[in-house]
Amino acid sequence: MQRKILSLNPDLIVTTAAFAEAMEGGYDALSQIAPTIVVEQYNDPIKDVEMFGDILGKQEEAKQWNEQFAAKIAEYKEKVSPYVSDDETFSILNVRPDALFVYGDTNMGGNIIYKYLGLKPAAKVETDVIKGETWEISAEVVPEYIGDRLFLAVTEGSDEHLKDVQKLIQQSPAGKAGKVYSIDFDKFLMSDPISLEKQLDIVVDILTENE
Repeated sequence: MQRKILSLNPDLIVTTAAFAEAMEGGYDALSQIAPTIVVEQYNDPIKDVEMFGDILGKQEEAKQWNEQFAAKIAEYKEKVSPYVSDDETFSILNVRPDALFVYGDTNMGGNIIYKYLGLKPAAKVETDVIKGETWEISAEVVPEYIGDRLFLAVTEGSDEHLKDVQKLIQQSPAGKAGKVYSIDFDKFLMSDPISLEKQLDIVVDILTENE
């Protein structure tokens, strides 16, 4: 990884503490390649853009992007509103070859669905994931975390595991109502501002085209 970063010949390296610690040589090794700033990852495009605006001296550009993003959110909330009932609940499930993950309001589209569009999480998603520390779950409790609608991300190589989980999904409210939506794990893994804008488009298209 260090060699790959070096080959990019960066003028500035912005990283998180976790990534710096995972690098061989840590912060010192990175700072020998280029000036290095360690930042907190907010998983929130508005805060992240503000932060980078301050780092790069681009506060005005950051302000403009945030204003445009806020306007887009407001427009899309209005667009989705006729298609979603106030009491409908949502969940995000990721099936991996050897694990199952439920997402809250920080990534895998959760910030878009819950935080920005203001859609309601399933009860146990709210208590255990968003307000708690649950992330990985066992198969037998899958139905407890699925609400009226489910966004399902299946990681490559998970077909066999999905067969078992699929039976549980079909028994859930979302499964019975036919409101299980497949999302691309790779497209929804990232939480940077550009990725989030694309995720917003995808989520809104799903909700307005599947009704």
